[in-house]
Amino acid sequence: ILMDAGEGTTIQIGRLLGTAAAAKLLREELALVWVSHMHADHHLGLLRILHERGPQSAPLHIMGPDILGDFLACCMRGDPSITGKFHFSPIVRSNTGLAEIVAASETSRQADALAAELVRCGVARLVSVPVIHCFNSFGLVLDLATGERIVYSGD
Repeated sequence: ILMDAGEGTTIQIGRLLGTAAAAKLLREELALVWVSHMHADHHLGLLRILHERGPQSAPLHIMGPDILGDFLACCMRGDPSITGKFHFSPIVRSNTGLAEIVAASETSRQADALAAELVRCGVARLVSVPVIHCFNSFGLVLDLATGERIVYSGD
């Protein structure tokens, strides 16, 4: 799971892991990119990540503010090579104040695939929480199967 993906993300992953391990992570192991908000330093690296994925790679799950879906749709019109390389799940505010994944635009197969990927990553529960930053900004709470919790604010 990658939390936010600014421009240069793939380069930083390569520096951290080495070229071969970075390629394997980006093509085979990365299950989800979760985007906190629409500032460029949090989402512009998505396109490079999608380009790095091979033709045999499973579609990457991308979650973020609903407007990120519009951005990705626009990018697909300009670059059809990314078509079919991802499934997008928008995060919107619910009546409870927490943010939830809106599955209406997803098929149940895509939702099941995302749930299976989260289990594979050791995630028992994923909750996006509105934060005070810019319009449609979210933090992330990951409850792991081990009982540990990871909290990410986005900025």
